[in-house]
Amino acid sequence: GVMGAATSWLHGASKRVMHVDMFDYDLQPFLLGWQVEEQVKREGLSKNHFDFKQIIGVSLFGHVQLCKHKKSGVFVAVKCMAKSEVVRLKQVRSVLMERELVQHFNHPCIARSAGSFQDATMLYLVVELCPAGDLYNLMLRQPSKHFTESQSKFYAAGIVLAFMYLHNRDILYRNLNPENVLVDVRGYIKLTDFQQAEGIVARPNNGRNEFTGERLKRHEYWTVTSHPAPALISKLAKSPPERPVHQHDRRQTTPHYLAPEVVSLRRHGKEADWWSLGILIHEMLCGYPPFFDSQPPGLYDKITREEIYFPTSILPLSRDLIIKLLIKDRRNRLGAGGPEEIMRHGWFKKFPWQKFLEKKLTPPWAPELSSPTDLRHIEQLGSEVDANERFASKAGVGAAFRSYGDPTAPVLSLLPMGHILYFLTPGAKITMDDKQQEEQKGQKGQQQRFSKGMKDILAKKELMEGEEEAVAQERDELVERMVEALLLPPDKVREVLVANKWDEQRAMAKLERMAEAQQKDEGSDDD
Repeated sequence: GVMGAATSWLHGASKRVMHVDMFDYDLQPFLLGWQVEEQVKREGLSKNHFDFKQIIGVSLFGHVQLCKHKKSGVFVAVKCMAKSEVVRLKQVRSVLMERELVQHFNHPCIARSAGSFQDATMLYLVVELCPAGDLYNLMLRQPSKHFTESQSKFYAAGIVLAFMYLHNRDILYRNLNPENVLVDVRGYIKLTDFQQAEGIVARPNNGRNEFTGERLKRHEYWTVTSHPAPALISKLAKSPPERPVHQHDRRQTTPHYLAPEVVSLRRHGKEADWWSLGILIHEMLCGYPPFFDSQPPGLYDKITREEIYFPTSILPLSRDLIIKLLIKDRRNRLGAGGPEEIMRHGWFKKFPWQKFLEKKLTPPWAPELSSPTDLRHIEQLGSEVDANERFASKAGVGAAFRSYGDPTAPVLSLLPMGHILYFLTPGAKITMDDKQQEEQKGQKGQQQRFSKGMKDILAKKELMEGEEEAVAQERDELVERMVEALLLPPDKVREVLVANKWDEQRAMAKLERMAEAQQKDEGSDDD
Protein backbone atom coordinates (compact mmCIF):
# COMPACT_ATOMS: atom_id res chain seq x y z
CA GLY A 1 0.00 0.00 0.00
CA VAL A 2 1.09 3.52 0.85
CA MET A 3 3.92 2.12 2.84
CA GLY A 4 5.52 0.02 0.11
CA ALA A 5 8.30 2.44 -0.68
CA ALA A 6 8.95 3.21 2.96
CA THR A 7 9.29 -0.27 4.23
CA SER A 8 11.40 -1.56 1.37
CA TRP A 9 13.92 1.12 2.29
CA LEU A 10 13.47 0.49 5.99
CA HIS A 11 14.08 -3.22 5.70
CA GLY A 12 17.26 -2.48 3.77
CA ALA A 13 20.18 -0.49 5.02
CA SER A 14 19.55 0.28 8.65
CA LYS A 15 17.46 -2.72 9.76
CA ARG A 16 15.11 -0.28 11.39
CA VAL A 17 12.29 -1.73 13.46
CA MET A 18 9.07 -0.53 11.89
CA HIS A 19 6.67 0.93 14.44
CA VAL A 20 3.20 0.18 13.20
CA ASP A 21 0.26 2.33 14.35
CA MET A 22 -1.02 0.12 17.14
CA PHE A 23 -4.63 1.27 17.17
CA ASP A 24 -6.83 2.07 14.24
CA TYR A 25 -8.11 5.63 13.89
CA ASP A 26 -10.22 7.59 11.43
CA LEU A 27 -8.38 9.93 9.10
CA GLN A 28 -9.56 13.49 9.66
CA PRO A 29 -11.25 15.25 6.73
CA PHE A 30 -9.69 18.38 5.22
CA LEU A 31 -10.15 21.32 7.59
CA LEU A 32 -11.96 23.63 5.15
CA GLY A 33 -14.19 20.88 3.73
CA TRP A 34 -13.80 18.60 0.72
CA GLN A 35 -15.48 21.09 -1.63
CA VAL A 36 -12.48 23.45 -1.55
CA GLU A 37 -9.78 20.85 -0.77
CA GLU A 38 -8.50 20.42 -4.35
CA GLN A 39 -8.40 24.13 -5.04
CA VAL A 40 -6.64 25.04 -1.79
CA LYS A 41 -4.02 22.34 -2.26
CA ARG A 42 -3.41 23.46 -5.83
CA GLU A 43 -3.48 27.25 -5.47
CA GLY A 44 -2.73 27.78 -1.78
CA LEU A 45 -4.41 30.31 0.52
CA SER A 46 -4.13 34.06 0.84
CA LYS A 47 -5.17 36.76 3.25
CA ASN A 48 -8.23 37.83 1.26
CA HIS A 49 -9.71 34.31 1.51
CA PHE A 50 -10.49 35.05 5.17
CA ASP A 51 -12.52 37.43 7.29
CA PHE A 52 -10.39 38.28 10.31
CA LYS A 53 -12.38 38.48 13.57
CA GLN A 54 -11.24 38.85 17.17
CA ILE A 55 -7.94 37.80 18.73
CA ILE A 56 -8.23 34.62 20.78
CA GLY A 57 -4.68 33.99 21.89
CA VAL A 58 -1.16 35.33 22.15
CA SER A 59 1.94 33.59 20.90
CA LEU A 60 5.62 34.36 21.18
CA PHE A 61 5.78 36.07 17.79
CA GLY A 62 2.30 37.53 17.55
CA HIS A 63 -1.22 36.31 18.17
CA VAL A 64 -3.91 33.81 17.23
CA GLN A 65 -7.03 35.10 15.56
CA LEU A 66 -10.48 33.76 14.86
CA CYS A 67 -11.13 33.81 11.10
CA LYS A 68 -13.86 32.73 8.75
CA HIS A 69 -12.93 31.15 5.44
CA LYS A 70 -15.15 33.07 3.01
CA LYS A 71 -15.73 30.35 0.44
CA SER A 72 -16.51 27.42 2.74
CA GLY A 73 -17.85 29.38 5.72
CA VAL A 74 -15.63 27.37 8.07
CA PHE A 75 -14.32 29.08 11.20
CA VAL A 76 -10.63 28.50 11.88
CA ALA A 77 -7.87 29.82 14.11
CA VAL A 78 -5.09 31.63 12.26
CA LYS A 79 -1.72 31.88 13.95
CA CYS A 80 -0.24 35.26 12.95
CA MET A 81 3.52 35.56 13.42
CA ALA A 82 5.60 38.69 12.86
CA LYS A 83 8.56 37.93 10.60
CA SER A 84 10.73 40.49 12.39
CA GLU A 85 10.17 38.77 15.77
CA VAL A 86 10.81 35.30 14.33
CA VAL A 87 14.10 36.51 12.88
CA ARG A 88 15.08 38.43 16.01
CA LEU A 89 14.56 35.37 18.18
CA LYS A 90 16.35 33.16 15.61
CA GLN A 91 13.35 30.86 15.18
CA VAL A 92 13.13 30.84 11.38
CA ARG A 93 13.86 27.15 11.03
CA SER A 94 11.38 26.09 13.71
CA VAL A 95 8.58 28.16 12.17
CA LEU A 96 9.24 26.62 8.74
CA MET A 97 9.51 23.15 10.27
CA GLU A 98 6.14 23.56 11.98
CA ARG A 99 4.50 24.39 8.65
CA GLU A 100 6.07 21.35 6.98
CA LEU A 101 5.09 18.95 9.73
CA VAL A 102 1.49 19.98 10.39
CA GLN A 103 0.47 19.36 6.79
CA HIS A 104 1.78 15.81 7.19
CA PHE A 105 -0.12 14.86 10.32
CA ASN A 106 -3.56 13.32 10.39
CA HIS A 107 -4.68 12.01 13.75
CA PRO A 108 -7.73 12.51 16.01
CA CYS A 109 -5.55 13.88 18.84
CA ILE A 110 -3.61 16.43 16.76
CA ALA A 111 -5.04 19.76 15.58
CA ARG A 112 -5.36 19.82 11.78
CA SER A 113 -3.92 22.51 9.56
CA ALA A 114 -5.33 23.74 6.25
CA GLY A 115 -2.21 25.49 5.00
CA SER A 116 -0.33 28.75 5.33
CA PHE A 117 0.19 32.12 3.64
CA GLN A 118 2.13 35.35 4.22
CA ASP A 119 2.18 39.05 3.51
CA ALA A 120 4.97 41.65 3.76
CA THR A 121 5.30 41.53 7.53
CA MET A 122 3.43 38.48 8.82
CA LEU A 123 3.26 34.71 8.47
CA TYR A 124 -0.12 33.01 8.82
CA LEU A 125 -0.75 29.37 9.69
CA VAL A 126 -4.36 28.16 9.45
CA VAL A 127 -5.20 25.60 12.15
CA GLU A 128 -8.27 23.95 13.58
CA LEU A 129 -10.35 26.12 15.89
CA CYS A 130 -10.93 24.53 19.29
CA PRO A 131 -13.54 26.86 20.77
CA ALA A 132 -13.44 25.21 24.19
CA GLY A 133 -10.05 26.73 24.99
CA ASP A 134 -7.06 24.86 26.39
CA LEU A 135 -6.33 22.65 29.39
CA TYR A 136 -4.74 25.52 31.32
CA ASN A 137 -7.92 27.58 31.27
CA LEU A 138 -10.07 24.53 31.86
CA MET A 139 -7.99 23.64 34.91
CA LEU A 140 -8.35 27.15 36.34
CA ARG A 141 -12.12 26.91 35.88
CA GLN A 142 -12.35 23.79 38.08
CA PRO A 143 -13.63 24.56 41.60
CA SER A 144 -10.46 23.08 43.13
CA LYS A 145 -8.17 24.49 40.35
CA HIS A 146 -7.11 20.99 39.33
CA PHE A 147 -8.60 17.87 37.73
CA THR A 148 -9.82 14.65 39.30
CA GLU A 149 -8.15 11.27 38.66
CA SER A 150 -10.59 10.26 35.94
CA GLN A 151 -10.45 13.64 34.17
CA SER A 152 -6.65 13.60 34.21
CA LYS A 153 -6.59 10.04 32.90
CA PHE A 154 -8.85 10.96 29.97
CA TYR A 155 -6.69 13.92 28.92
CA ALA A 156 -3.41 12.07 29.54
CA ALA A 157 -4.61 9.18 27.35
CA GLY A 158 -5.12 11.56 24.44
CA ILE A 159 -1.57 12.82 24.82
CA VAL A 160 -0.17 9.27 25.01
CA LEU A 161 -1.92 8.43 21.74
CA ALA A 162 -0.73 11.64 20.06
CA PHE A 163 2.86 10.96 21.22
CA MET A 164 2.60 7.40 20.01
CA TYR A 165 1.59 8.67 16.57
CA LEU A 166 4.42 11.23 16.47
CA HIS A 167 7.07 8.85 17.83
CA ASN A 168 6.08 6.18 15.29
CA ARG A 169 7.00 8.80 12.71
CA ASP A 170 10.25 9.63 14.53
CA ILE A 171 9.10 13.12 15.47
CA LEU A 172 9.84 14.63 18.88
CA TYR A 173 7.16 17.05 20.09
CA ARG A 174 9.22 18.71 22.88
CA ASN A 175 6.63 21.38 23.60
CA LEU A 176 4.06 19.87 25.93
CA ASN A 177 2.34 22.17 28.40
CA PRO A 178 -1.33 22.73 29.27
CA GLU A 179 -1.56 25.76 26.94
CA ASN A 180 -0.72 23.58 23.94
CA VAL A 181 -3.41 21.01 24.66
CA LEU A 182 -6.66 22.29 23.20
CA VAL A 183 -10.15 20.99 23.95
CA ASP A 184 -12.36 20.50 20.91
CA VAL A 185 -16.13 20.87 20.51
CA ARG A 186 -16.83 17.40 21.86
CA GLY A 187 -14.47 17.69 24.83
CA TYR A 188 -11.64 15.57 23.39
CA ILE A 189 -8.14 17.02 23.27
CA LYS A 190 -5.87 18.08 20.42
CA LEU A 191 -2.15 18.87 20.48
CA THR A 192 -1.14 22.09 18.80
CA ASP A 193 1.98 24.24 18.30
CA PHE A 194 4.72 22.19 16.65
CA GLN A 195 7.31 24.96 16.73
CA GLN A 196 9.76 22.94 18.76
CA ALA A 197 9.17 19.64 16.99
CA GLU A 198 12.16 17.92 15.43
CA GLY A 199 12.77 14.75 13.43
CA ILE A 200 15.18 12.08 14.66
CA VAL A 201 17.07 9.36 12.81
CA ALA A 202 18.98 6.32 14.03
CA ARG A 203 22.47 7.74 13.52
CA PRO A 204 22.21 11.52 13.51
CA ASN A 205 24.91 13.38 11.57
CA ASN A 206 26.34 10.08 10.25
CA GLY A 207 26.87 8.83 13.78
CA ARG A 208 29.24 11.66 14.75
CA ASN A 209 28.90 14.35 17.36
CA GLU A 210 28.16 17.68 15.60
CA PHE A 211 30.73 19.62 17.62
CA THR A 212 33.54 17.26 18.56
CA GLY A 213 33.31 14.84 15.63
CA GLU A 214 33.56 11.90 18.04
CA ARG A 215 31.55 8.76 17.38
CA LEU A 216 28.17 8.69 19.06
CA LYS A 217 27.62 6.04 21.71
CA ARG A 218 24.86 3.47 21.33
CA HIS A 219 22.51 5.26 23.71
CA GLU A 220 22.92 8.50 21.74
CA TYR A 221 21.27 7.06 18.64
CA TRP A 222 17.77 8.41 17.96
CA THR A 223 18.62 11.72 19.67
CA VAL A 224 19.00 15.37 18.75
CA THR A 225 21.73 17.71 19.93
CA SER A 226 19.89 20.53 21.59
CA HIS A 227 16.51 21.94 22.44
CA PRO A 228 15.66 25.50 21.34
CA ALA A 229 13.84 26.39 24.58
CA PRO A 230 16.68 27.10 27.06
CA ALA A 231 18.40 29.50 24.65
CA LEU A 232 15.08 31.13 23.78
CA ILE A 233 14.20 31.59 27.44
CA SER A 234 17.49 33.31 28.26
CA LYS A 235 17.15 35.47 25.14
CA LEU A 236 13.64 36.51 26.18
CA ALA A 237 14.88 37.37 29.66
CA LYS A 238 17.52 39.72 28.17
CA SER A 239 15.25 41.35 25.58
CA PRO A 240 11.56 40.71 26.20
CA PRO A 241 9.29 40.79 23.13
CA GLU A 242 7.46 44.03 22.47
CA ARG A 243 4.36 43.46 24.49
CA PRO A 244 1.12 43.39 22.54
CA VAL A 245 -1.50 45.92 23.55
CA HIS A 246 -3.40 43.17 25.36
CA GLN A 247 -1.45 42.14 28.43
CA HIS A 248 -2.10 38.58 29.60
CA ASP A 249 -1.05 36.43 32.53
CA ARG A 250 0.01 33.33 30.60
CA ARG A 251 3.36 31.68 30.98
CA GLN A 252 5.09 32.73 27.76
CA THR A 253 7.39 29.74 27.51
CA THR A 254 7.17 26.95 30.02
CA PRO A 255 10.55 25.79 31.30
CA HIS A 256 8.76 23.76 34.00
CA TYR A 257 8.21 21.05 31.42
CA LEU A 258 11.79 20.61 30.22
CA ALA A 259 13.49 17.29 31.00
CA PRO A 260 16.78 17.13 32.95
CA GLU A 261 18.76 16.17 29.84
CA VAL A 262 17.30 19.21 28.06
CA VAL A 263 18.10 21.79 30.74
CA SER A 264 21.60 20.36 31.14
CA LEU A 265 21.98 20.82 27.36
CA ARG A 266 22.68 17.16 26.63
CA ARG A 267 21.41 15.03 23.75
CA HIS A 268 17.82 13.94 24.12
CA GLY A 269 15.27 11.75 22.40
CA LYS A 270 11.70 10.55 22.75
CA GLU A 271 12.08 10.14 26.52
CA ALA A 272 12.01 13.94 26.95
CA ASP A 273 8.38 13.89 25.77
CA TRP A 274 7.44 11.25 28.34
CA TRP A 275 9.08 13.37 31.05
CA SER A 276 6.85 16.30 30.09
CA LEU A 277 3.81 13.98 30.25
CA GLY A 278 4.78 13.15 33.85
CA ILE A 279 4.93 16.86 34.67
CA LEU A 280 1.55 17.44 33.01
CA ILE A 281 -0.14 14.59 34.92
CA HIS A 282 1.30 16.04 38.14
CA GLU A 283 0.00 19.50 37.24
CA MET A 284 -3.43 18.14 36.29
CA LEU A 285 -3.77 16.26 39.60
CA CYS A 286 -2.25 18.88 41.93
CA GLY A 287 -2.86 22.16 40.10
CA TYR A 288 0.85 23.06 39.93
CA PRO A 289 3.97 21.49 38.35
CA PRO A 290 6.33 19.50 40.64
CA PHE A 291 9.35 21.80 40.15
CA PHE A 292 8.89 25.50 40.68
CA ASP A 293 11.14 28.55 40.78
CA SER A 294 10.73 32.17 39.70
CA GLN A 295 14.05 32.17 37.82
CA PRO A 296 15.08 29.65 35.13
CA PRO A 297 18.54 28.78 36.61
CA GLY A 298 17.00 27.86 39.97
CA LEU A 299 14.29 25.90 38.20
CA TYR A 300 16.81 23.97 36.07
CA ASP A 301 18.74 23.09 39.21
CA LYS A 302 15.60 21.69 40.84
CA ILE A 303 14.68 19.73 37.69
CA THR A 304 18.07 18.02 37.62
CA ARG A 305 18.47 17.37 41.35
CA GLU A 306 15.32 17.53 43.41
CA GLU A 307 12.99 14.72 44.36
CA ILE A 308 9.25 15.10 43.88
CA TYR A 309 6.94 15.74 46.81
CA PHE A 310 3.29 14.79 46.51
CA PRO A 311 0.30 16.15 48.37
CA THR A 312 -1.42 13.43 50.39
CA SER A 313 -4.43 13.47 48.05
CA ILE A 314 -2.49 11.78 45.23
CA LEU A 315 -3.30 8.06 45.00
CA PRO A 316 -0.51 5.44 45.02
CA LEU A 317 -0.94 4.38 41.37
CA SER A 318 -0.80 7.95 40.05
CA ARG A 319 2.18 8.60 42.28
CA ASP A 320 3.92 5.52 40.92
CA LEU A 321 3.29 6.55 37.30
CA ILE A 322 4.52 10.11 37.88
CA ILE A 323 7.65 8.90 39.68
CA LYS A 324 8.46 6.49 36.84
CA LEU A 325 7.89 9.14 34.18
CA LEU A 326 10.10 11.57 36.10
CA ILE A 327 13.18 9.36 36.44
CA LYS A 328 16.16 11.66 35.92
CA ASP A 329 18.18 9.22 33.78
CA ARG A 330 16.41 9.07 30.45
CA ARG A 331 17.46 5.47 29.77
CA ASN A 332 15.55 4.18 32.80
CA ARG A 333 12.51 6.40 32.34
CA LEU A 334 9.12 4.82 31.73
CA GLY A 335 8.47 5.14 28.01
CA ALA A 336 12.11 4.67 27.00
CA GLY A 337 11.06 1.29 25.62
CA GLY A 338 8.05 2.67 23.75
CA PRO A 339 4.57 3.96 24.62
CA GLU A 340 3.33 0.44 25.46
CA GLU A 341 5.22 0.73 28.76
CA ILE A 342 2.95 3.61 29.77
CA MET A 343 -0.21 1.99 28.43
CA ARG A 344 0.52 -1.14 30.46
CA HIS A 345 0.96 0.81 33.70
CA GLY A 346 -1.65 0.11 36.37
CA TRP A 347 -2.95 3.69 36.25
CA PHE A 348 -4.32 3.02 32.75
CA LYS A 349 -5.57 -0.45 33.68
CA LYS A 350 -8.49 -1.47 31.45
CA PHE A 351 -8.48 1.93 29.73
CA PRO A 352 -10.41 1.56 26.42
CA TRP A 353 -7.79 2.99 24.02
CA GLN A 354 -9.52 1.92 20.84
CA LYS A 355 -12.86 3.36 21.99
CA PHE A 356 -11.12 6.61 22.88
CA LEU A 357 -9.77 6.92 19.34
CA GLU A 358 -13.20 6.19 17.91
CA LYS A 359 -14.54 8.92 20.23
CA LYS A 360 -17.07 6.58 21.80
CA LEU A 361 -16.30 7.61 25.38
CA THR A 362 -18.08 10.40 27.21
CA PRO A 363 -15.52 13.16 27.87
CA PRO A 364 -15.29 14.45 31.46
CA TRP A 365 -16.43 17.87 30.27
CA ALA A 366 -18.09 18.92 27.04
CA PRO A 367 -18.42 22.62 26.26
CA GLU A 368 -21.95 23.87 25.70
CA LEU A 369 -21.56 26.11 22.68
CA SER A 370 -24.31 28.03 20.95
CA SER A 371 -22.40 28.58 17.67
CA PRO A 372 -18.92 28.10 16.14
CA THR A 373 -18.04 31.64 17.19
CA ASP A 374 -19.19 31.18 20.77
CA LEU A 375 -15.90 31.98 22.52
CA ARG A 376 -16.98 32.15 26.15
CA HIS A 377 -14.28 29.59 27.07
CA ILE A 378 -11.45 31.58 25.46
CA GLU A 379 -9.91 34.79 26.81
CA GLN A 380 -10.95 37.78 24.71
CA LEU A 381 -7.96 39.88 23.77
CA GLY A 382 -9.30 42.71 21.62
CA SER A 383 -9.58 43.22 17.88
CA GLU A 384 -6.98 42.72 15.18
CA VAL A 385 -6.22 46.32 14.28
CA ASP A 386 -3.92 47.24 17.14
CA ALA A 387 -1.96 44.03 16.80
CA ASN A 388 -1.21 44.40 13.13
CA GLU A 389 -0.16 48.02 13.53
CA ARG A 390 2.55 46.90 15.94
CA PHE A 391 4.46 45.22 13.16
CA ALA A 392 3.38 47.23 10.15
CA SER A 393 6.48 49.40 10.22
CA LYS A 394 8.82 46.43 10.34
CA ALA A 395 8.72 45.10 6.78
CA GLY A 396 11.74 43.94 4.84
CA VAL A 397 12.64 40.51 6.23
CA GLY A 398 12.68 38.87 2.85
CA ALA A 399 14.22 35.69 1.57
CA ALA A 400 14.06 33.51 4.68
CA PHE A 401 10.35 32.82 4.33
CA ARG A 402 10.12 32.53 0.56
CA SER A 403 8.46 29.11 0.53
CA TYR A 404 6.03 29.82 3.38
CA GLY A 405 2.56 29.32 1.96
CA ASP A 406 3.76 28.32 -1.51
CA PRO A 407 1.75 25.24 -2.60
CA THR A 408 4.46 24.26 -5.12
CA ALA A 409 7.28 24.22 -2.53
CA PRO A 410 8.71 20.79 -1.66
CA VAL A 411 6.60 19.15 1.01
CA LEU A 412 9.51 18.37 3.35
CA SER A 413 13.02 19.76 3.27
CA LEU A 414 14.19 20.39 6.83
CA LEU A 415 14.13 16.93 8.38
CA PRO A 416 17.42 15.01 8.61
CA MET A 417 18.46 12.85 5.67
CA GLY A 418 16.74 9.49 5.39
CA HIS A 419 13.98 10.43 7.83
CA ILE A 420 10.94 8.16 7.68
CA LEU A 421 8.51 10.99 6.79
CA TYR A 422 10.22 11.43 3.42
CA PHE A 423 8.94 7.95 2.59
CA LEU A 424 5.35 8.46 3.74
CA THR A 425 2.62 10.27 1.89
CA PRO A 426 1.05 13.04 4.04
CA GLY A 427 -1.62 11.66 6.34
CA ALA A 428 -0.64 8.02 5.73
CA LYS A 429 -1.24 5.42 8.39
CA ILE A 430 1.68 3.10 9.05
CA THR A 431 0.10 -0.31 8.74
CA MET A 432 1.78 -3.59 7.99
CA ASP A 433 2.51 -3.79 4.29
CA ASP A 434 2.55 -7.06 2.33
CA LYS A 435 6.26 -7.53 2.85
CA GLN A 436 5.95 -7.28 6.62
CA GLN A 437 2.98 -9.62 6.66
CA GLU A 438 4.98 -12.09 4.58
CA GLU A 439 7.88 -11.72 6.96
CA GLN A 440 5.57 -12.35 9.87
CA LYS A 441 4.17 -15.39 8.09
CA GLY A 442 7.75 -16.45 7.42
CA GLN A 443 8.53 -16.08 11.12
CA LYS A 444 5.41 -18.08 11.96
CA GLY A 445 6.49 -20.76 9.47
CA GLN A 446 9.92 -20.77 11.07
CA GLN A 447 8.32 -21.11 14.48
CA GLN A 448 6.15 -23.95 13.20
CA ARG A 449 9.20 -25.67 11.67
CA PHE A 450 11.07 -25.10 14.88
CA SER A 451 8.20 -26.45 16.97
CA LYS A 452 7.96 -29.49 14.63
CA GLY A 453 11.69 -30.11 15.14
CA MET A 454 11.20 -29.75 18.87
CA LYS A 455 8.33 -32.24 18.75
CA ASP A 456 10.62 -34.79 17.03
CA ILE A 457 13.30 -34.29 19.65
CA LEU A 458 10.80 -34.61 22.48
CA ALA A 459 9.30 -37.77 20.92
CA LYS A 460 12.80 -39.30 20.68
CA LYS A 461 13.44 -38.31 24.24
CA GLU A 462 10.21 -39.97 25.34
CA LEU A 463 11.11 -43.05 23.36
CA MET A 464 14.51 -43.16 24.99
CA GLU A 465 13.04 -42.65 28.42
CA GLY A 466 10.59 -45.47 27.69
CA GLU A 467 13.46 -47.70 26.54
CA GLU A 468 15.49 -46.85 29.61
CA GLU A 469 12.59 -47.90 31.81
CA ALA A 470 12.28 -51.19 29.92
CA VAL A 471 16.05 -51.82 30.22
CA ALA A 472 16.04 -51.04 33.91
CA GLN A 473 13.17 -53.46 34.39
CA GLU A 474 15.02 -56.21 32.47
CA ARG A 475 18.11 -55.68 34.58
CA ASP A 476 16.15 -55.84 37.81
CA GLU A 477 14.67 -59.16 36.66
CA LEU A 478 18.14 -60.49 35.76
CA VAL A 479 19.46 -59.60 39.22
CA GLU A 480 16.50 -61.40 40.83
CA ARG A 481 17.05 -64.55 38.71
CA MET A 482 20.75 -64.70 39.63
CA VAL A 483 20.07 -64.11 43.30
CA GLU A 484 17.59 -67.03 43.27
CA ALA A 485 19.96 -69.33 41.36
CA LEU A 486 23.15 -68.59 43.32
CA LEU A 487 21.80 -67.51 46.72
CA LEU A 488 24.09 -64.42 46.78
CA PRO A 489 23.16 -60.97 48.20
CA PRO A 490 21.50 -58.70 45.55
CA ASP A 491 24.01 -55.83 46.06
CA LYS A 492 26.92 -58.18 45.29
CA VAL A 493 25.18 -59.54 42.17
CA ARG A 494 24.40 -56.05 40.85
CA GLU A 495 27.98 -54.91 41.54
CA VAL A 496 29.44 -57.78 39.50
CA LEU A 497 26.93 -57.22 36.67
CA VAL A 498 27.83 -53.51 36.49
CA ALA A 499 31.56 -54.33 36.53
CA ASN A 500 30.99 -56.71 33.59
CA LYS A 501 28.80 -54.19 31.75
CA TRP A 502 25.72 -56.37 32.27
CA ASP A 503 27.24 -59.17 30.19
CA GLU A 504 25.26 -62.10 31.57
CA GLN A 505 27.67 -64.96 30.71
CA ARG A 506 30.84 -63.32 32.04
CA ALA A 507 29.08 -62.13 35.17
CA MET A 508 27.55 -65.63 35.66
CA ALA A 509 30.96 -67.31 35.44
CA LYS A 510 32.40 -64.94 38.02
CA LEU A 511 29.38 -65.19 40.31
CA GLU A 512 29.45 -69.03 40.14
CA ARG A 513 33.10 -69.00 41.27
CA MET A 514 32.15 -66.66 44.12
CA ALA A 515 29.23 -68.91 45.07
CA GLU A 516 31.48 -72.01 45.08
CA ALA A 517 34.06 -70.26 47.24
CA GLN A 518 31.29 -69.21 49.62
CA GLN A 519 29.98 -72.80 49.86
CA LYS A 520 33.53 -74.12 50.57
CA ASP A 521 33.94 -71.56 53.35
CA GLU A 522 30.62 -72.58 54.83
CA GLY A 523 31.59 -76.28 54.53
CA SER A 524 34.95 -75.78 56.31
CA ASP A 525 33.16 -73.81 59.03
CA ASP A 526 30.80 -76.73 59.55
CA ASP A 527 33.79 -79.09 60.12
